[in-house]
Amino acid sequence: MVRLFRSLKKASHGDQLRRGSQYDDNVIIDLALSSWTLDPNAVFHRRSPRPLIDRDVNYEDRFDYTTIIYDAFWSEDGSECILICPPFENLTVNPFDGNFRALPSGCPVTPEYLATGPVQIITIAVPPGTTAVELQYSLGLYHIVPQPNLCHVFKGERLLVAHSKDNALHWIRDWAYFHAQQHGCSGVLFYDNGSHQYGKYDLRKAFTDIPGIKKVALIDASFPFGAIKGAGRNDSRYFQRAYLEHAKYRLYMHAKSVLHIDIDELVLSESEESVFAATEQSTTGCLNFEGRWVERVTDDGIEPEISEINHNLFRYVSKNGGRFSVGKCAIASERLGATAIITTHRAYGVNPDYEASKRFKHLHMMGLKTRQTNVKNKERLDEFPFEKANPDKHEIHEALARQLDKAFGSEAYRALPEIPPFADRSDADICRVRAGYALERGDPVLAKSLIEDAIAAEPEAPSYHLFLAKCCDFEGQYAERDAALARADQLLLANPKMAVDKISRMRRAGMVSEALEKLNDLIENAPDHPLVYREHGELLRRTGEREAAEVAFRKACNLDPENPNIMGVWGTHLFRLNRYEEAIDVYTRLIELPRSRFRDLADAYVGRGIANAKIGRFDDASESLDTGEARLSNRYLFDTEVARRFADAHEIVRKERGNH
Repeated sequence: MVRLFRSLKKASHGDQLRRGSQYDDNVIIDLALSSWTLDPNAVFHRRSPRPLIDRDVNYEDRFDYTTIIYDAFWSEDGSECILICPPFENLTVNPFDGNFRALPSGCPVTPEYLATGPVQIITIAVPPGTTAVELQYSLGLYHIVPQPNLCHVFKGERLLVAHSKDNALHWIRDWAYFHAQQHGCSGVLFYDNGSHQYGKYDLRKAFTDIPGIKKVALIDASFPFGAIKGAGRNDSRYFQRAYLEHAKYRLYMHAKSVLHIDIDELVLSESEESVFAATEQSTTGCLNFEGRWVERVTDDGIEPEISEINHNLFRYVSKNGGRFSVGKCAIASERLGATAIITTHRAYGVNPDYEASKRFKHLHMMGLKTRQTNVKNKERLDEFPFEKANPDKHEIHEALARQLDKAFGSEAYRALPEIPPFADRSDADICRVRAGYALERGDPVLAKSLIEDAIAAEPEAPSYHLFLAKCCDFEGQYAERDAALARADQLLLANPKMAVDKISRMRRAGMVSEALEKLNDLIENAPDHPLVYREHGELLRRTGEREAAEVAFRKACNLDPENPNIMGVWGTHLFRLNRYEEAIDVYTRLIELPRSRFRDLADAYVGRGIANAKIGRFDDASESLDTGEARLSNRYLFDTEVARRFADAHEIVRKERGNH
């Protein structure tokens, strides 16, 4: 531990790359992580410390089975690589049972381990010039490429640090704005824990143009948060403690002060004193203050749309000062260095200044929660529905109301651009992609909502309706599923290319009669589409109607004589009918088509060569094969399969020559 802390005190050994650039004010940094996460189907994974009998229904969805390293980054002086990891549990004898080497020197290096609660901090001292660390362990090699240390970037700042998942963007903006205006916050370290409603670009908008906020780090940390409920409630929650340790060693070590507070919480004092200033001036460099719940209570009791819900809407607490909420903390990090360990509700390694702490409260907004974020929020919101203010149960928190009016009634706040709660859902493809993620996570309700937005933007996309049917099937909504499938079929018939693709899949699956029935309907809707007749010919050939198939193939070729796919199918059909002269003519035309691709050309040269051999033109047959090989062999697709086809064709020519 001593060597770890010493390495963080001054930067004299490393180069600028290890420390990152020096940034001016008003910068938003997208912070990259060097993480190591196992495949969920890996040979080994972290075993849960909680017995099966003690797990609730969501435990396995929230437990982190696969993360080995949250992030790897340089120490401030560049002499060490620091790894922030969840507890190893059984993994101790797997990834870390091998040897570490510095690269490119290859020198052996030795890791040192420090456990701080459910967090493992590994430090690896490396020789100058090291760019990466190689771990050779029982399952192979793993290369760790550390990220720059940015503690110098946030030196002297007053920082908010929080994690968040799917909190509305205007809540995030208002949370930062309030603490900037009322407390002098100058920077934010924001860990996004796998939001599905927006991405980093949207988050940037939430922090842009906030007066007083100079530096923001956005960290995409989509790691399992950990199980909260159930017996042994703290045995399986790793990420929350880990991100706070990560923030300390990589970002805030030299910040003037740091406040750990959630998006639905505001810190205030009756005298409107700055919590940052009070922390910096406190006797110990640490404040730990109590909280109170602000209820889901308004004057009319009507729950508004999410775009209308914000901190400024809620001012009522329960009578006699409000229900108690567990405390939060702030530290003077520049004074305390690495000795203070911030956790969810307090700091360890330092005693709070109790007298100074009494001057502050954090107000926990019950109304600023979304059901889709997690099960705990949903249960809370179901337990405490929106209520109309009742003087027998509720009272306005006067200090809160006064400071809300001051912050959100100001001209500076009104000058901020309007910001939607979530990402714009007008882009159909983005909605569809997000719907896919949601359904993959087992959230069909959100998936259905997103795909309905996609359909509203692009109602003529059959794939969207097919996905809607999938969501409905997942939920057992069979009437809606069938309606969506019918609409998809209707759109597919209106788009011959898509319809032919679907019918082709049916044919390849052996559903020839069903495919032929659908194709007859398609011919009525698209009587002049060449692909329709190509597929019609294939189906008729399958049913033995060779003459009718020939008519269909000829019509397809007449409608699109430059299409190599149609020409190749037609040539193959003629070859199968032993009409070799005609097949040779078609294959020659196919070779000359400018749109012919590698596979088309390979089929044409081989087909023409064998057809020539069948009618005794052996020199022409060999020439066709030799020309094809010479033309195609320098292509990267000339793999063993295609080479074997040419070899087999040469063998057929030799046999035909011998039999002649």
